Amino acid sequence: MIYLMLHNFFPKNLPKASEVLNCYLKQQNYPPWTSYFVKQKYVINDQFRETYFMNRIEGHEYLVLRTGCFPFIKYHCTRLNENDKKYLDEKFVHFQNSFFRLIKILNLGIPTLAYGMIGNCLITYTESVKTSQGNVKIYFLIKENKNSIY
Repeated sequence: MIYLMLHNFFPKNLPKASEVLNCYLKQQNYPPWTSYFVKQKYVINDQFRETYFMNRIEGHEYLVLRTGCFPFIKYHCTRLNENDKKYLDEKFVHFQNSFFRLIKILNLGIPTLAYGMIGNCLITYTESVKTSQGNVKIYFLIKENKNSIY
């Protein structure tokens, strides 16, 4: 009986959050930027300790700002150009990641919880991302202009 209860809370056929991120970027033909929410219950949160990091996919590099904001995970991604790459190295990104994580710990996650609750009220648009585990719905505050560089 306990197995049946836990099985409903922890489904096994969920894609990783990193897969949803990469599939979405690829599906959108590597946009200059994007900002979306994905519900935590729809993915395996394999980037739990990552707040600020580089994501490389098929020759493209993105700087990703990611935070858990219950009931979502929020992603803001910016594709890096050659000039950006000159100023961002792994040490700097690692330092920023640690700094942002410390801030979240010090404020007990209250602002991120508030962000998730408010975001839930402000979401106006959704899209579906095709992954190896099926489609995953992602959420946007506004519909993105796919041709916009900012």
